Amino acid sequence: MRYNVVEGPSPGPLYSHAANLQIYGNVFTGPSGGVYASHSATLFNNVFHAMPEAVAGGQIVAHNNVFDLLSPSDQAFGATTSLEESHNLFATGTPTAGSFGGEPSFVDAAGGNFRLAADSDCVDA
Repeated sequence: MRYNVVEGPSPGPLYSHAANLQIYGNVFTGPSGGVYASHSATLFNNVFHAMPEAVAGGQIVAHNNVFDLLSPSDQAFGATTSLEESHNLFATGTPTAGSFGGEPSFVDAAGGNFRLAADSDCVDA
């Protein structure tokens, strides 16, 4: 799954039982649930915006994603069988090991433009 914009309201943007699912270059904004991959998935270069949980399921690999969730108490990762992650930006909540907190500085999130501005903490991180 690549290069999509998935806008809520919806219960969850993706529920899959596929193995070795590749999810990259997507924007998920506003759904009430996260991506669920029961077997295995690799997620990279995605934006998860205004949602309570981003990813859950089986064997999850997540690199270079932006987690700009609804509130500081929301978790980017729900229950997983295993999780390998690094170089993800957490705008809300506590960053996990190998990732970092910061401001994504989208060009115009309210207008649907989730490109990163030049002053984004994601640039060269």
